[in-house]
Amino acid sequence: MMSLIHYLLIGFETFGFVFFTDSFFEEKRHKFKWIIYPILYLGMIGIIFVVMTIFPVYGDIVKVLLIIVLLFVLCICFYETTFSAAFFFAAINYFLVFFIDCSYVSIFGMEETSVSRVVWVGLRLVWIALLIVLKKTLPFIKMYLKKNRVTWLYFVWLPVISGFIGIYFYYLFLSQEDIPLLYSFISIGILVLNVVSLFLIQDSLIKEEKLEQSKKFINSKQNQLKIFHDMQSLYERQGKKLHDYKKQLVTIQELILSNNTKAAYRFANELAKSVDIDLSEVNTGHPTINAILNQEYRVSKSKDIGMIFSVSKMNNIKLGDEDIVVVLGNLLDNAIHECEKVIKDGKDAVIQVKMSVDRDEMIISIQNPVKEQVLIKDNNVLNEHTAEGHGIGLVNVRDTVEKYGGSFVISCDESKFTAVVVI
Repeated sequence: MMSLIHYLLIGFETFGFVFFTDSFFEEKRHKFKWIIYPILYLGMIGIIFVVMTIFPVYGDIVKVLLIIVLLFVLCICFYETTFSAAFFFAAINYFLVFFIDCSYVSIFGMEETSVSRVVWVGLRLVWIALLIVLKKTLPFIKMYLKKNRVTWLYFVWLPVISGFIGIYFYYLFLSQEDIPLLYSFISIGILVLNVVSLFLIQDSLIKEEKLEQSKKFINSKQNQLKIFHDMQSLYERQGKKLHDYKKQLVTIQELILSNNTKAAYRFANELAKSVDIDLSEVNTGHPTINAILNQEYRVSKSKDIGMIFSVSKMNNIKLGDEDIVVVLGNLLDNAIHECEKVIKDGKDAVIQVKMSVDRDEMIISIQNPVKEQVLIKDNNVLNEHTAEGHGIGLVNVRDTVEKYGGSFVISCDESKFTAVVVI
């Protein structure tokens, strides 16, 4: 017969189970979220009554399996997830509280007293506190889990092994009066192992996301480099046309001086049709750098973002074309991305680009306004959005610069972000 304290414990467990699931899965039906609580609460009560009636001795073993099945079904019905992920998290969800209970029983036994009831409530509060800590320290699982990039075969063995160990422990708790203290340490070890598995999953998801972002980045930069090479060819053709401009203008001038205005008009008209030149906004003497700076300038201009250049001649530099694209392209893309946020707040945004070559040293400095201060530690961006891939570009810039034995430093205050490359 269940007492009032048991109904209270089931209430705690219902809240904890739903809280844990919410921490890692996106909901399907936000309007019907409240239905989960009564379904789970009444479902667990029903399972306990039925199981204890049919299996009065070893009913808890069956109860464990049925509650995991119930959690699995609720995950599938109310959350965006796959069967493998739903099974894993349903099992981990229950085993966290189960092995906390096993640790207690291993030490104090299964006898129910007024003191043990208070302890049970306290353990549920400890368990809920653990779930809150996990939600705070594992923010990226929910962010990436819907992309289903986890190889679940690496992790699914853990809840299966935990289940067998839990069933074995319960059998021992019922069959032995004196329970070895070793079982308590094993229970705590299994509990810790289940928690660690969640951190391993987050680490796996972040690595998979970075790999995916890197692939996209490589494809994007390859396409961008092709565009820049095409633009370089265009600039070369423009240069050849500009070379003939002086002679053409002198010809038009002679026709006007000879009062042959009709011929001058026809010649000027034909020249205007044959020459279609989009003059560069900046010219560094290096075709690829010209292409990148002018392309990024046009992008920023289309977004109402200003860009100020202070650039010297960059004819003789060490970087290859692909590495130039990585360094300049990423720094300018990140600057434009941040400026878009500033523009949305109704403020003006201007990017300052400085490039110079002094003897054998090339210096690139890019400065842009920020919406809010970016947290930086050990020259790495710590803001949460870096996990979404925005920090991948800066990592690639650093790797490229280090390949040439250079240095890359970033800094940020409340108003501006600065990136400096020295090679």
